[in-house]
Amino acid sequence: GPPRDFAPGGPGRDDRRGPPRDDRRGPPRDFAPGGPGRDDHRGPPRDFRGEARREEGRGSAETRGDRNDAPEARRPMLRHVPKTDQVQCPHWPACIGCPGMGRSYTKQLSGKHQKLVEAFAEHSELEGAQILSPVGSPRATGYRNHAKLVFRQRRNRETLEDEVILGVYKPGTHSVMPADSCIVHHRRLQPLLRVLREEVEELGIPIYDERTGEGALRFALARTSDMASRTHLTLVSATEKIQKLNTLVLRMQHKFKELESVFLCVNAEGGNQLLTDDIRQIKGPPALREKFGDLILESRSGAFLQANTEIASRIYDTAARWLDAWAAEGVIDLYCGVGALGLAAAGRKTRLLGIEASEAAIECATANAKRMQRHGAVFVAAPAEEVGKIAAEKGFANPAALIVNPPRRGLSQEAGEAILKLAPRRILYVSCNLETLVRDLLAFVREGWVVRRARMFDMLPQTPHIETMVLLERRAT
Repeated sequence: GPPRDFAPGGPGRDDRRGPPRDDRRGPPRDFAPGGPGRDDHRGPPRDFRGEARREEGRGSAETRGDRNDAPEARRPMLRHVPKTDQVQCPHWPACIGCPGMGRSYTKQLSGKHQKLVEAFAEHSELEGAQILSPVGSPRATGYRNHAKLVFRQRRNRETLEDEVILGVYKPGTHSVMPADSCIVHHRRLQPLLRVLREEVEELGIPIYDERTGEGALRFALARTSDMASRTHLTLVSATEKIQKLNTLVLRMQHKFKELESVFLCVNAEGGNQLLTDDIRQIKGPPALREKFGDLILESRSGAFLQANTEIASRIYDTAARWLDAWAAEGVIDLYCGVGALGLAAAGRKTRLLGIEASEAAIECATANAKRMQRHGAVFVAAPAEEVGKIAAEKGFANPAALIVNPPRRGLSQEAGEAILKLAPRRILYVSCNLETLVRDLLAFVREGWVVRRARMFDMLPQTPHIETMVLLERRAT
């Protein structure tokens, strides 16, 4: 469907937990096991100024290396990548969450890179940008450090008995396909999710029924850390009273010693929002730490963190190199999450302002900065649209560099206008949606910025998802 919030004047939510509670037009977009939903946006896309995007004639886009990058950064990362046709996924091809599963990974990476090249070539304003070689994932399967699955109860056609499934929504529907053994999930998550489904079924814990509003369990979220060798599990329920919940937790922790923490999120809303602010700690510590290159970041249930640790590490490293000396004069990190991009780009003594709507993420960002002794870092829980006011209050009225990492809908009109008024000399735009990225880039170009370079990072192999980093510079007046 169309981007959720591109009507002029409508900022919407930027806490990455889903659309507003009253939006019940379809299943959550990020339940496909490989990542977010489709890019089949209909209608003429509009930039954050409310202007329809002009369709230019197809031009040429140059693909060449960047002399400022390290030599290894110009080569796709393809170590230990299996041949896709030799990988046996128990859910494929019935599950359509990983449409690339039947192709070699090299062809997948090349195809995604070509989409970026073609998207830029369609617009003369972007012709001068360097499009650098793609960065591939070291692992084509088993890379996803967190899982988001749906509980559903159905009648088994063979046994004619009710059974519990744990899976993903079919695109555009509320039908659920089993995915508890999805091979893009990390090796620690696959057995945990399978046993979770079995235990819930054996204990007879009521599953939420969307049609009647009865039952309890709705979703399961699991995330794991390679640095800590620990896993955290969040169960989402329509009610706080769940039969045999304590028994379930004890059984799971007995079978999985690495299961460090369990949380309960109470979400009684009937829409497609995944999490609410009502997250309760049942067992274990609240935060899970993971190492991303030189960064050690902690995150809590409800805080956004990139799904592919190795590719995220490359993104953070590239952000630091691209901004380089510009970051020394102060950085604003918009949609900052747990602070990863800003902390990677800013030096130990650099002033950093991070803004994110999720309070859970801001708590993590503040803790990360404190642990790293980044005394010049300040993080504020607020909508992205308030960046102008907050920047003035915190002494960032004339930033040298601004990082923006919005959700799939890109920048709202208010957020885009606020960035234009701040007029940063450099903008680092990290996007998870190629269409809204191009729309926003064209808006910046029309207002005096130049797109210098772009690079695709394959965050979610086997899926059509494209993660792109772009560097813009403001023209001298």
